[in-house]
Parts: sequence; structure tokens; C-alpha cells
Amino acid sequence: MKYEAFLKTDIWKQTAESVYCRAGGQCERCGTTEGPFHAHHLTYQARNRPGTPRSIPRGWLPDYKWIVCLDEDCHRFLHLLSPVDCFWETRQLYQSHVANQ
Repeated sequence: MKYEAFLKTDIWKQTAESVYCRAGGQCERCGTTEGPFHAHHLTYQARNRPGTPRSIPRGWLPDYKWIVCLDEDCHRFLHLLSPVDCFWETRQLYQSHVANQ
């Protein structure tokens, strides 16, 4: 399965909706309530949640703590960073995300 096809599956759409609800309708990076919002993987190295179909590659459907809600601008910003800068920004996002749960 290609990643682009995975993002169109019902299981990913349900995951993204759960992430949006958990975030309370705001970006977990900047706090804006202006959408549209995107569900963003903090890592693809985490194991998939229990019960994930075997056809879904590792890291595509991890525990919800590895996925954050970002507005379009923050999502674009993260994807434009260098790998090193993206690592540090993602690490900071994860730490603040876990601390707020």
C-alpha cells in the first residue's frame, strides 16, 4: 500500500478525527483555532497500535501520542525544515504534547 492511498483509508480518517477531537479544535504547535487542520506523525519509528491490519506498514498507525494536530501553516513549516531542525522541533512538540495529556 502506498502512503498516499493509506491517507484515504477509513482507519486513517478515523485516527485523524480522533486527533482533532483530542486537540480541542486547535493546533498543538501554535494554538490557533483557524483550520484546516492536519494529523501529523511525530515519528514513523513507533510500532503500530494493537489490532492494526498487517497490510499497514510499521509506524503508519501508531499510538495516538505519536500523532499531533497541526494547522496547515505549521504542518507545511515542519515539512520544510531540514532533517536536524525537524528532529528538534518534533522532539519539542512531543514533549509538550505528552506533558499536556
